[in-house]
Amino acid sequence: MVPVDLGAREHKKESYLSLNSFGHVPALQDGGLKLFESRAISKYIASTYSDKGIELRSGKVLDVYEARLGRTQYLSGDSFGLADVHHQPVVHYLMNTPAKAVFEARPHVSKWAKVVEVQNK
Repeated sequence: MVPVDLGAREHKKESYLSLNSFGHVPALQDGGLKLFESRAISKYIASTYSDKGIELRSGKVLDVYEARLGRTQYLSGDSFGLADVHHQPVVHYLMNTPAKAVFEARPHVSKWAKVVEVQNK
């Protein structure tokens, strides 16, 4: 996973446009495969890596989130935005499963998850 700084317009630079010619986030490259559209990416990851545990996958992603949330209050930056909205249903679901421990092991992610759940109500 490579974070993209939207404020610095990294999603409009040639290196990113080679993944998604529209310059939209997210985009995924796995070997020679390039995907964009969050649902397509989610389906691909779920089917391709179904033999990997949620703790491993989520842990790696949440490590990136932990670093980001150590600098900003939300994934979107300093205000609640689309990146946070997109995560609401997943966060709500996972926080009510044993995977909750993966979130709680990361203080910034844990705090953010609680805020995201409140914003959902």
